[in-house]
Amino acid sequence: MWEDIYMNTYPNFSFNLASAFLQNRAKETVCVSPVSLLLPLAAVASASEGGTKDEFAKVLGDSANDPQRLLHDMHEICKVLNDCSAVRELTNTITGEKDHAFQSDFAENMRHTFGDGVGMKNGSGDSITLTNITHFKEDWVTRFSKRDEAFYSTPYGVEEHGETVPFLYYDEEELGYTKNEHYQSVTIPFKTAAASGENCHMTFAMPFNHSLDDVIASPERMAKMLQCQPFGGYSKAEVHLPAFSLKKNGSLKAELEQLGLHRAFDKYASDIPNMVNLDPNENLYIESVAQEIMVDVNAQGAEARAKTVIAMRAFTSCVMIEPPKTILRFNHPFLFTIWLRTSSGDELPLFIGAKR
Repeated sequence: MWEDIYMNTYPNFSFNLASAFLQNRAKETVCVSPVSLLLPLAAVASASEGGTKDEFAKVLGDSANDPQRLLHDMHEICKVLNDCSAVRELTNTITGEKDHAFQSDFAENMRHTFGDGVGMKNGSGDSITLTNITHFKEDWVTRFSKRDEAFYSTPYGVEEHGETVPFLYYDEEELGYTKNEHYQSVTIPFKTAAASGENCHMTFAMPFNHSLDDVIASPERMAKMLQCQPFGGYSKAEVHLPAFSLKKNGSLKAELEQLGLHRAFDKYASDIPNMVNLDPNENLYIESVAQEIMVDVNAQGAEARAKTVIAMRAFTSCVMIEPPKTILRFNHPFLFTIWLRTSSGDELPLFIGAKR
């Protein structure tokens, strides 16, 4: 089903975003949720025009050139996520601000895209916020056992003495995996099957002859290493994986700008006229994009939750201020003219003189 909706674009956005995000947070254990950002960002993109729309198409893919197609893709993605019981929560909320009412077409598009539960409401503050919460939680098909092993922090894992941490041990014949001279990767299944018949999996990948930083710098290389592996290896697979958890929050503005989205953040150049009713001299722009993330991988299963908030404001680009009064005193010799303007628009100087 994914191939029929957004598969040619969504992974490109996902790995481009992840590459920028992980490069900007080198040496940290971090995670980003592309889908939690994609859904509210696409809502903003659907209301854009001009150069801003062009930049959204560069970041999100060609479908951003057609708002209805883009929103259809988001609607289909929401359906897939809602059909999966491992997605424990998928909420989209759009809160308006006190002085700018949502345009009726935009409100209708959001309800059609995200459903009647979109949580669209007018607020009492000075900003418009688009919020997505995506919460995944599920058990492995086969539970891991536990043991303590060393985890090495050097790029190639060749340090003699690594830190001893709790590891998860998994011995299963039907895993999908790849191991060659360049990298190893494994895909481990969850119990959940989506209503469409699709299954949920988690893939782990580690390079051998390149540092992790080198891999992260290439979205294409990341995508290749982290692709979902086919199940049924030719020999028995044994997985040793450190248990880990993280909680982080931060801005994604820098990453979106790295991908080419600039005008939407520029209060002078932003062109997003189709979301709320604006005065002729007002621009709607993105003030901030923030994401809170939680990930926990343990012997029982995995849990991940993302909350993405896009805050927007209206900016008055040209305030009408009464100009100061200019005083004109003709208290020195001056010239004068009496003009005649004809019906054809010509202007004839009838008298020209000087006062001395």
